[in-house]
Amino acid sequence: EYKKIVNEYNKINLQKKELIKKEKYEEALKIKRSLERNLHNFIILGPSTSSLFRINNIFRYNIILKYKINDGLYEILTKIIEHYKSNSKIKIDVDFNPSQML
Repeated sequence: EYKKIVNEYNKINLQKKELIKKEKYEEALKIKRSLERNLHNFIILGPSTSSLFRINNIFRYNIILKYKINDGLYEILTKIIEHYKSNSKIKIDVDFNPSQML
C-alpha cells in the first residue's frame, strides 16, 4: 500500500544589520549547527545568500529545512527566535511552506 508523504519546506530568513559579511555568515552557521544538533531526519540546506541578498543595507541569508515529520521543530525554532529576540542587529523570520525562495 502506497502512502503519500508530503515533504515540507521551511525557510528561515536571517536578516542581519550593521555586521560585516563574515560575521553575518558565521551567525547563520551557528543557527545551522543548533538545528543540526537538535533536529534529526531533516535535510538542512544553507546558509546561503538570499536571492535579494542586500536590501537597504540589510544582508539576508536563508536556511532551508526539508522534512517528512516535524518532531521537535516548533520547539527548537521557538528557542532560536527567543534567543535572538533581544538582539537588535539580527532578525529571524520563519516561513512555513514558502511560496517563493527569496
